[in-house]
Amino acid sequence: MTKEDPRHGLNRLAEVPDKRNPRGKRHPLSAILSLSVIAMMCGYRSYSAIAQ
Repeated sequence: MTKEDPRHGLNRLAEVPDKRNPRGKRHPLSAILSLSVIAMMCGYRSYSAIAQ
């Protein structure tokens, strides 16, 4: 197994297409996905726990 740059995963999340309506966007999708992944790595599993 090779050691990868931790930012590589964040770059992969930036490639996810954002299909949200532009009018309602406040935050980049990559930021929302990154924070969700980090919250899940910390043990938060429900939507409400991740939102907190």
